[in-house]
Amino acid sequence: MLKSLFLLRSSSFQCIRQYHLTIPSLTAGQTQYRGQKESTWWEKYGSHVDPVATRSDLLTMDDLDERHYRPVKPVIPTYQSFSCFHDPLVSRVVGVLLREGNRELVEELMHKTFRTIKLIQVGKLNRAKTDEERSSIECNPVTLLQQAIKNATPIVR
Repeated sequence: MLKSLFLLRSSSFQCIRQYHLTIPSLTAGQTQYRGQKESTWWEKYGSHVDPVATRSDLLTMDDLDERHYRPVKPVIPTYQSFSCFHDPLVSRVVGVLLREGNRELVEELMHKTFRTIKLIQVGKLNRAKTDEERSSIECNPVTLLQQAIKNATPIVR
């Protein structure tokens, strides 16, 4: 009796899980299935639609368009930046150095480190006697960080 009840219960959970996985607009909270082991992000957030990219598309959009009543994805993701000073490798290093969620402190320390590197390299550039020596000195600290990480990576053969 107990074994058959267990099998019936586990098969009902299996059925709920399969039902949940076949309907992408439902989230795990909207069904009885609570196991996120098989759940993926597009099943939870699959109902969001892409935003309107241009003004002409916005003006030609009719009143019955689904973007009026369905949730819309953000225009720029939180991890993406269009700043000319943004570098994904520097962001990665900041994330690795992050302690207790104090990102501002780590970014400030990275900027101070970059400033120190820049001052050292400009000093070397000013002390260089020939144009050949000057051309071999790199003053951009982000380029130096990228080169240092490239040199530190192990060679896989």
